Amino acid sequence: MVSSRSRMSDLLKQFETYMETSTRLLPASQRRYLHEVKGFIRKMGDKPLESVMPQDLLRWTAGQQERREAPATILQKHAAVKRFLTYLEDFAENEHAGILLRAMRKIVVRPERESRRPPYALEDEQVQKILNKAGRNPFLGIRDRAILHFLWATGVRLGELLGLRLDAIDLKERTARVVGKGDKERVVVFDEECQRDMARWLELRREWPQAKGKDIVFITVDGSAMGGWGVARLVRMSAKAAGMRKPVWTHLLRHSRLTHLL
Repeated sequence: MVSSRSRMSDLLKQFETYMETSTRLLPASQRRYLHEVKGFIRKMGDKPLESVMPQDLLRWTAGQQERREAPATILQKHAAVKRFLTYLEDFAENEHAGILLRAMRKIVVRPERESRRPPYALEDEQVQKILNKAGRNPFLGIRDRAILHFLWATGVRLGELLGLRLDAIDLKERTARVVGKGDKERVVVFDEECQRDMARWLELRREWPQAKGKDIVFITVDGSAMGGWGVARLVRMSAKAAGMRKPVWTHLLRHSRLTHLL
């Protein structure tokens, strides 16, 4: 049972363990939830949970709306905090967490149509320009082009890309097994051009000393797994270098690919 004098920041390590062992969230989603909960704790002044009142939750939400944060962003923050409060109520036996959780479920975040980003899809020639602007670094450039090409050719989600493992790729058949939401596995296919980029990257990766013993496909120069922020930055910077006037983000590649196929 959590002490009523415990500051919320003192509970983060246990919450992180809870997400790793008792949820089906992908590692990228776990990191995102933890990031949002840390932001919430800072907004609350890192005081004991029992000092947080339902009115504080209303003011927190109102502040987000006043800053004109996108409804999807607000909902993401609320989902993370709800997960945090659920952990405290169910596993840390904190009754006050239950009170706050029930209050949060009554807060409605309504989408504002005028604030939504108009949907659009990239054309194939635009994607080719972005691919051609992958970094020129002998190591990173080959990896970055493979990442961008795999995202476009398969239409996978970011989490599916980050979790891709070596034994899940069949270059000969041009297929890959990815694990998506709810730990559901599916098979995606890619074209010959993507096959060539993936083959170049995997060949270079085999020669990279820091990659020894690592089974994640896309790694950094020190051998650690690529993170979501790194891929997002790669997409954004490559699009900027290609002269794209509209914003380009990771999920847009998935949306554009599916639109292209249709």
